[in-house]
Amino acid sequence: MDTIEPELPESQLHKYVEPIVKEYYDHGDIREVAESLRELNIRAIRYKIPQVVIAMAMEHKADHRELTSRMLSDLYGEYVSADEMTRGFDSLVSDLEDLVLDTPNAAEVLGCFIARAVADDCLPPVYVTNHTTGSELAKSALKHANVLLKKSHGMMHLDNVWGIGGGRRPVRVLVNKVDSIKYPKFCNFSSDQTSSRRVSLVWGIERGREMPGGIGCTSLPPRACLRGDRRRTRARHGGVC
Repeated sequence: MDTIEPELPESQLHKYVEPIVKEYYDHGDIREVAESLRELNIRAIRYKIPQVVIAMAMEHKADHRELTSRMLSDLYGEYVSADEMTRGFDSLVSDLEDLVLDTPNAAEVLGCFIARAVADDCLPPVYVTNHTTGSELAKSALKHANVLLKKSHGMMHLDNVWGIGGGRRPVRVLVNKVDSIKYPKFCNFSSDQTSSRRVSLVWGIERGREMPGGIGCTSLPPRACLRGDRRRTRARHGGVC
């Protein structure tokens, strides 16, 4: 008979997750993170994962915060559900008064994480506007997120919210970059052909080719391209983009 592992108590979660995240900061392999997390019996408290990893990242430098944003984007839908992601951010918003003790600008940092999560389709856009109550710190975090999202081309530039460029990018970011390219040849194609041409550009970016508009290279995994941004967005947020 298979041995059933006891469920990990919430008080022990940070102890087990912290070394997984620190190793991820070194190797950047999301598959190892997912496999390590699946070995933990934490189904009932899985919503705490976003809370724990973001709280850790607040005490680290910008490139670790960038890696954390990418981690959440990669785990979303594959390991962490939409409801769990939202509950995790809710916990962070509620815990800001404690978080500022170690990170004085925690409200601003959390606002950046929230805005980036919206841009990466991990949170619905209404998350920022639906929170009308809470502490002054909570309001400050959500206000900062709203400002970032409302900036001109805000969604497109949020992949650099931590000031770190290059590396893997969520599909939505790539599609936004492609849509911003002034590419006259699109005018001569049908909507289906234009969509196909846009996908080709995304794959070109993923493969590191120099594209019109000066876009550089990334190393987005092909699996992410195949998932399809529109399909993921509809499934997650009921058609709200």
